[in-house]
Amino acid sequence: MIQENQKIRSLSKHTAKYTAKFTAKFTVRMAVGFAVGLLIATSGAPNASAMSKIRQKFSGSSDVKISEFSQEDSKSIKIMSYNVHNFFDAEGDTDSHGNVKYDHEFLPEGHPKKKTGCRNQRDDNRLKCNRISDPVGREKCIVKEDRYYVSCLKKDWTQEKVTLKLNQFESALRDAGDALPDVLALQEIENENVVQMIATRLGYTSFGVTESPDIRGIDVAILVKENSNLRLVQTNEYPITGPNFTDHPTRNILEAQLSVGGHTVFTYVVHWPSQGAPAPVRVDVAKQMMTVIGNRLTRNPNVEIIVMGDFNTIPQDFPHPFHAVLMSGDYGNGLALTDVHEAFMKDFSVPYGIKRGIPLGSYFYATDMTWNKLDHFFVSPNLMDKTGLEVDIPTYRIYAPDHLKSEYTYTRYKNEPFYGSTIKGVPYRYTHFGSGSTTKPGYSDHFPIIVNLKY
Repeated sequence: MIQENQKIRSLSKHTAKYTAKFTAKFTVRMAVGFAVGLLIATSGAPNASAMSKIRQKFSGSSDVKISEFSQEDSKSIKIMSYNVHNFFDAEGDTDSHGNVKYDHEFLPEGHPKKKTGCRNQRDDNRLKCNRISDPVGREKCIVKEDRYYVSCLKKDWTQEKVTLKLNQFESALRDAGDALPDVLALQEIENENVVQMIATRLGYTSFGVTESPDIRGIDVAILVKENSNLRLVQTNEYPITGPNFTDHPTRNILEAQLSVGGHTVFTYVVHWPSQGAPAPVRVDVAKQMMTVIGNRLTRNPNVEIIVMGDFNTIPQDFPHPFHAVLMSGDYGNGLALTDVHEAFMKDFSVPYGIKRGIPLGSYFYATDMTWNKLDHFFVSPNLMDKTGLEVDIPTYRIYAPDHLKSEYTYTRYKNEPFYGSTIKGVPYRYTHFGSGSTTKPGYSDHFPIIVNLKY
């Protein structure tokens, strides 16, 4: 049975500790708008147990005054969803049952868990290599995994690098001079420690984070800058279950109830399985998610719904989880969600020049030199009906200020027609290890997306 309104506890007693601790220290086939000549210029099962994980911070020890970026008087709030590209701490992680996570790459060199983790992952992958019938292919696979083991041991993820990652994250949100989002949804976040670091640094008053069975230990989170018109009421999480996820568990769905200007909004933060999994796996996740939302609507039929995150879905997916599930009206008590990006592109009030100026996607897949829109907002019809609380469609953006952009030159295979070609304006992906990891590490391999709610 889903448990709601579970304990909300203060983190004020932890703030000083974390502040001292952490401040010191796909083959994707879509070619969207690409031509070689342009080279100068990507369930909750109904009986799932839910765990409320709202964390609140009441002390004034953050680096930023909470009121500095408050939009309390503007009658709108800004929402951002951002895949932050492997934001790990430098400690070995376990889940609530004591199971060790495969976070060994993101540990300091010499950490006692590192050698065991690197070896176990190599051995697991070599078992897969042994299933390859072609002897040449099998040997190449084994050699590759042996090389992985050596490189894994040398990856030195230190507390200094964690602090640099935090600095770069703050820079990503602040350097363009824009106000911080009031609601911040994150993907590829390791655990509560990392979310607490972000909340402390940026002045977020409350947050929720999942504890998923994902083997690498990455999770999703939501952070809120509360004021008199905005409050995080409760959070729950829902595991994705079934035979598709027995050997390949994925990230849980994070449900967060918000109070926005007196309106009740349920938000769902997701990070669906990658393109390494076939499309039916994402369809399965979509159906389980809509079951969770449908159950919520049974109890609260008039609430507004926002689903956001990294959906890892491309147009070639078949069956397509958006059209077959989220937007179909066949699931979730008949709920048909709207893709905010599509609504933005169809909105005649938005000048063509603005539409043309946004990036071709939120993710650039360098292997195929293709753009993909992996990150989305989906909203319920009552956020589009011109009454009460509304999603402000013209404010939607794939957020790509200049400092988040870089360029990519293709040098992988000389026989490819775009060999030596350069694409400008791609996400400035984070370099965790090796050259540049301490001087110009970048930000993320995704652009964030933003939109306002007005009331």
